[in-house]
Amino acid sequence: MHPSPVKLTSFLLLSVFAFVRGANVTDVALVQFYLWGAKTPTSLQFAAPVMAKGENDLAPYKGVLNITRVLIYDRNVTTCYEIDKKATFWATRYYYREAVGNPVTGIFGPGCPSAALSVAPLARAWNRPMLATTWGDYAFSNKRRFPTLTNFSPYIDYNLNMFIFRLLNYFSYNTVGILCDDANDNLSLYVPVCTNMFDTLRLTYNFSASRFYVNATDENNVKHYLEEIRSIARVVIIIAHGDRIRPIMLAAFDKQMTGGDYVYFTIELFQSTKFFGSIAWNTGDGDKRDADAQTAFRSLFKISLRSPEATPEYHNVTDEIKRLSKTRFDYTYATGEDVNPFAMANYYALAAYAQVLNETIAYGGNPNDGANTSRVMWNRTFTILGQDIPINDNGDREADWTLHQMNAETGTFMPVLEYSAKRKVLEPSREPENHSIRQIVWYKRDSPPPNEPKCGYRGIKRACEATKEHNQYQQLVAAVVNLFEVIKGMLA
Repeated sequence: MHPSPVKLTSFLLLSVFAFVRGANVTDVALVQFYLWGAKTPTSLQFAAPVMAKGENDLAPYKGVLNITRVLIYDRNVTTCYEIDKKATFWATRYYYREAVGNPVTGIFGPGCPSAALSVAPLARAWNRPMLATTWGDYAFSNKRRFPTLTNFSPYIDYNLNMFIFRLLNYFSYNTVGILCDDANDNLSLYVPVCTNMFDTLRLTYNFSASRFYVNATDENNVKHYLEEIRSIARVVIIIAHGDRIRPIMLAAFDKQMTGGDYVYFTIELFQSTKFFGSIAWNTGDGDKRDADAQTAFRSLFKISLRSPEATPEYHNVTDEIKRLSKTRFDYTYATGEDVNPFAMANYYALAAYAQVLNETIAYGGNPNDGANTSRVMWNRTFTILGQDIPINDNGDREADWTLHQMNAETGTFMPVLEYSAKRKVLEPSREPENHSIRQIVWYKRDSPPPNEPKCGYRGIKRACEATKEHNQYQQLVAAVVNLFEVIKGMLA
């Protein structure tokens, strides 16, 4: 079958489930639109093998669901910008023309935020369930606007901001400076993250937060804004491409802001130099500053999505996905490279949707009722590959998060705190060998730096001024007494 030349998105664009009810079996046609290549975490070479493996693993439902798949892609379409202009047209054309006699029942994707936001109102108008796996705009959580959308993405802004709040509260911090790098090529990710975090910390959690857009390629520009932060905060959140973290931390080192009185947090959703660069202090010492960078990184923490539990089921599936990627989609995973969590979200979404469809059909429900089918997925935890995939009562997946700190001896980042969305707890990480608690090591300190120095950020707090005046008074009195003793000795 050669589908019409529909153009594709970045990320997994669109998968449409079409159903025809037979006597005993429901025919399911998976029509999947992909971005060509491997530019984004759920483009064809990452996501298509995941969905292929997902379909194969639906064998328990084959007595109820008869599944076929149609892949549509265009090698010339490689960005979210291109799909943003086409998504509603493609979805509408399929729904009203190409699916005649095989009516659409559900929409899977798209993988780009703005494209998904344009397709979601169509899903609402058609009353069809939509499963999103894109990175998360908080607008997806507005279920009055999108009552048939379930978000299986491992990350939405709300989850990250909630974790940041819990983390800062854990260390008794409520004043932060946010450095937002606007000199990178990933502004579609980092600038929205920065804006939403700034607004959420101030308006939702009542934090004192200040935001600064910096050019991380300009050392003087970075130092200028670090000087601004010095006067208002001791906690710094850096939102920037991984390759820009080292220059920023070296600027902080030069400003004498990495000696244990400041703490820095940065974000790397998952480890991938392909998508997020490298958050590393060691660059081979080409600039002769690796030692300075290593010292500066002693004050830096990294926030990421929590790695999946190493269950046998998970490893068996991801090993097969990597094999399919190489043999059928011409992508070879590097040593140590795992299937990224955005691509895996498609597997979880497909497995959960098949389970819900099976339940719906078993109870005589209508799989075409998108609002009802969606709500069956909400407020429950699916166990897939030994992983808990919690979907909250608003239809959004809740993510697990990890805080990493650099090990001073090895120079590598290690987990030190972990957040479980299912249990709603933040707890220390444990050593894999003996399960002992892994302690946070504060540079030149026994405890976290205080939220505010004793004498204030500028050293002019009234209490300190009073102490200073008192000390000056004591020094004056002592001088007078000494002078009196000298004169007394002279007269004697």
